[in-house]
Amino acid sequence: MNAARRPPLDLRLAPAALGVWLACWWACGSDARDVATAAAGVLVVGAGAALAVPCAAAALDGWGSRRRAAWRGARRGSAGPVAPAVALALGAVVVALTACAVQLAVRDRSGLAVRAAEGRVVTLDATVRDDPTPLRSAWGQDVVLGALDVTAVDDGARAWRAAAPVLVRGDPAWSALAVGTRVTVTGRLGPADPGERDVAVLVPVRAPVVRASPPDPVAAADALRSGLMAVTDDLSPQARALVPGVAVGDVTRLSDDLDAAMRTVGLTHVTAVSGGHFAIVVATLSGLCALLGLGRWPRLAVLAPATAGFVLLVRPDPSVVRSAAMCAVTLAGAALGRPARAVPALAASVVVLLVADPWLARAFGFVLSVAATAGIVLLAGPLARRLSSWLPRSLALVVAVPVAAQAACGPVLVLLSPAVSLWAVPANLVADPALAPATVLGVLATLVAPVWPSGAHVLAWCAGCATWWIARVATTAAGLPGASVPWVGGPAGAVLLGVATTAAGVALWNWRAVAGAAGLRVPWAPGARPSLTGWSWAARGTLRACLQRPDRPAAPPAPVLPARASPPPS
Repeated sequence: MNAARRPPLDLRLAPAALGVWLACWWACGSDARDVATAAAGVLVVGAGAALAVPCAAAALDGWGSRRRAAWRGARRGSAGPVAPAVALALGAVVVALTACAVQLAVRDRSGLAVRAAEGRVVTLDATVRDDPTPLRSAWGQDVVLGALDVTAVDDGARAWRAAAPVLVRGDPAWSALAVGTRVTVTGRLGPADPGERDVAVLVPVRAPVVRASPPDPVAAADALRSGLMAVTDDLSPQARALVPGVAVGDVTRLSDDLDAAMRTVGLTHVTAVSGGHFAIVVATLSGLCALLGLGRWPRLAVLAPATAGFVLLVRPDPSVVRSAAMCAVTLAGAALGRPARAVPALAASVVVLLVADPWLARAFGFVLSVAATAGIVLLAGPLARRLSSWLPRSLALVVAVPVAAQAACGPVLVLLSPAVSLWAVPANLVADPALAPATVLGVLATLVAPVWPSGAHVLAWCAGCATWWIARVATTAAGLPGASVPWVGGPAGAVLLGVATTAAGVALWNWRAVAGAAGLRVPWAPGARPSLTGWSWAARGTLRACLQRPDRPAAPPAPVLPARASPPPS
């Protein structure tokens, strides 16, 4: 597609997404009263701006016809697209701040933060929100981190209803609790870190009492996950760890060495279910629907519940809910007969998710998922067009996707670990072809395991062959020189890496000028682009030159014949 036919980027929702993100990030570390005041202030500013523009237009009525025409032309040319985007951004920020104020007020009414500051012992009725995570504490004891959604509190003096999240630091017995289980637990409260999702930290003084089992859909998802763990139990160590990780995001069997290698070379997205896994699952189901000849509505009837079930299977982590939201926007556009564009879908999903859960603005999983998606949809196309000056067009796009994702995620990753890997992009290029078969086979093994364990074992073994390649790439790349180059940590390091990445992108975009300034010869003409045919002819010529006998002279060049003179006009 040439530049004339390429649709322009639709960035109308981008200011709203950015404004909502900044507002939620600030609100999560503030008081409910301050957030409500800020929402009112933004509303007043927006209303004032909305009134100021018509007043300014009315004041111009006394000007000359030429100036009024210029003003109207400017409004049609620039203010027309900008004013609605600014108004939408201000309205979205007001809604986000209002939602944050309401949620902060509900958390404050629970009274858990006050009792956590006092170190009180309380009894909580709660629901398990996430899978417990086993950890090794600094003093050598096994600790299990759990997340609870509190519904009732009893401090010994009185009991009351509440709605607040609490972090649990329990013993290994907490590992047996499934998501959705209703429990009663007694423990001592402690303060949580400022700006965190959890209101307090609970250290249990006795084992939890189970009051109710998980709901049926959650129990069914747990049964599928347990079946996959059972059929992969006797596979190789890497397959036991990576097949459940790739299929359902379960990394409990992942060894420390393999986990460190994948983190070093940027392959953690393999076991962190996100947009890539959703794209593989949806593309596979769409292909099956196309083979069956299903129309638009039957296809949506298959894809919508399948997507919801996949979210339930892999757990609604931050990266999962972002991918699911974009998938929902895409399916809604297909239902309306309007194909959704990536940038508006991403911006709309960010706004909706942050209004519903403002603490996602501070979740690194959500930040990395949004950054990688934004980098791919905004940078992969231009980068592929620029790389096509050196590479065939199809290969340029393959290279551009991981480069764009790494460029967008690099500054965020530096905040987590002050190091840069020189092999992240090559490792992703080599390992990613194995992700699709590993995901499809792993999900099929998960679905088949409860009814046909032996068949599921065969599918899991085949998926393990694909994950073997991913593990081999990770461990090999992590052992190469430059796999982990120390970098400046903190916000300064993130800014420095962002500036360096931007400078490299500018140099790549203007590579002809950079090559000319360095005295390098440009290999192709400005409008030329190497194709697969040209590369194959170059490879054949190189091979022919290498195999030619030294004592055999080269073929003489073909003679250049003079051009025939055209006959004189009659």
